[in-house]
Amino acid sequence: MAEAERVLFKFIPIPLLWLDQSLRVRLVSAEYRAFSASVKKKVIGVHIKEVLQINGLPEALSDMIRSARTYRRLKLEGCFSKTHQKAMNITAGVHRREGKIAVILALEESAKGDVNQRVHQIIHERASALSHEINTPLSIISSYAQYLLSQMPTKNSQRNDVQIILSETRNITKMVVNIPLFLTKEYKEREESHAEKGSESPCPRGG
Repeated sequence: MAEAERVLFKFIPIPLLWLDQSLRVRLVSAEYRAFSASVKKKVIGVHIKEVLQINGLPEALSDMIRSARTYRRLKLEGCFSKTHQKAMNITAGVHRREGKIAVILALEESAKGDVNQRVHQIIHERASALSHEINTPLSIISSYAQYLLSQMPTKNSQRNDVQIILSETRNITKMVVNIPLFLTKEYKEREESHAEKGSESPCPRGG
């Protein structure tokens, strides 16, 4: 845990949604307030891409992706500055569907050789449809799919039922909507391209 905390504090400023209970307790204390003050001018997660480049997803991240209730509780307690809240809200809104794809891909990988053919077919169809819907290459989220695959107990024979598998997809999607896909090189380039185009034409939603 000490090593995970060291990596966390070095690379990941305030992504509190991902913290497990033991780390959360520390960050909602005076230590959290001091830490928050020291990084509040930084972009949330600005260094996480450096972590992800080291052997894919580091082991420390396994202690962080937990429950969306964390963010909601901390927000109610006033532990987030307005800047932090805005960043978390934008991330959740923009990447909800990408998060679903990551989960479905992980289930698809789990399904190979472990569940019946119908389950595999349904998962594959849903992943393809979502990818087409948001025009996002599946390569962008492949590392997250691999991470989720390692965390999901879908190889248990009790989970071979189609409806159980799809229900699991929905439940886990709620927990990973804030996976920071925006930190990948491909997504940043796409956002910069959209920003350049947007500056040349008025916003369709108006002011």
